[in-house]
Amino acid sequence: MAKGQKKSADKVIDAEFFNIGATAKMTGAQYWEWRTTVEEMLHAKSKANIAQLKKQVLDLQAIELNLKARLEAFVVKDATNHKEEVASDYQDFRKKLETQLGVSIENCSIDPINFEVIPLKQEEA
Repeated sequence: MAKGQKKSADKVIDAEFFNIGATAKMTGAQYWEWRTTVEEMLHAKSKANIAQLKKQVLDLQAIELNLKARLEAFVVKDATNHKEEVASDYQDFRKKLETQLGVSIENCSIDPINFEVIPLKQEEA
């Protein structure tokens, strides 16, 4: 065997090919301790990345919720304005109708068949 080569499991590894020079050898216990430590480190990195991504998702969801709340505030404002406009239109129509009929439709029933305005009897106290 030439200098710089080691035989391992029926294969010849050329240390010069990998440009690593002379190598040291670990014991089996050292190798498995190294391997488990590396895996623990990678696992911890993954857990940290997952935790950061979850935090980012929550932050984005908070922003989304804030935007939805702001949008809903505009929807509520628009609906309130529309309600006020419709109520004002009804009051204007009611005044016009009462003027045309010559009677108030307050405390009255309106017959849907012949459209007669019928005053409701007031209960005496």
